[in-house]
Amino acid sequence: MKKEVNKNYVAICAAVVAVIALVMCCMCCGKGKVATINAQMVVSRSLAIRDLQHEQQVQYEELQKWLQESDKAIKKQPTEAKKKELMMRLQAELQQKQIVMQQEYAAKTQKIEEEIVAIVEKVAHKKGLKVVMDKNSVIAGGVDITEEVVAKLEEAENSAAQEEAKEETKEEAKEAEAAEEVADEKAAAEPAKEEAKAE
Repeated sequence: MKKEVNKNYVAICAAVVAVIALVMCCMCCGKGKVATINAQMVVSRSLAIRDLQHEQQVQYEELQKWLQESDKAIKKQPTEAKKKELMMRLQAELQQKQIVMQQEYAAKTQKIEEEIVAIVEKVAHKKGLKVVMDKNSVIAGGVDITEEVVAKLEEAENSAAQEEAKEETKEEAKEAEAAEEVADEKAAAEPAKEEAKAE
């Protein structure tokens, strides 16, 4: 399971490196200064990537538990025909779960890549750099903007995390307020019930 998660991490790194290199080269080919970026370092320092890896690990653990429960359920079946029928149904369900996981993973990875590319573009533009290439593809030269990109990425991710925490706090406050209103309504209704009983 850990090997699979590590493979996925390497795949994320490779995908982000490829996307950054291709997008930046395609957009910025021409005259001008060349910037370099250690895309693998940017990816490894991304909070969003770490969160995605953790989320994926949790999903794999849940899937593993589901598989164990499914195996027990199959073994409990009274006949071979019933076992085969349940196995077929569970295999279809497993495939569906895997498809959903892969689609969610791809969508989240793409969003993270787009955010990183946007930050790379901003940093490069601010420094007047026309071309950005992956540092591993450059033999010599170029202006390394990795640390600036990492700093901006961390700033953006921390800001997003703070906004998310504020939204959660607002939701919790709304839920508490709604619960308080319900309690107040119940408390107001109690005397009316008591009066009705007394009559």
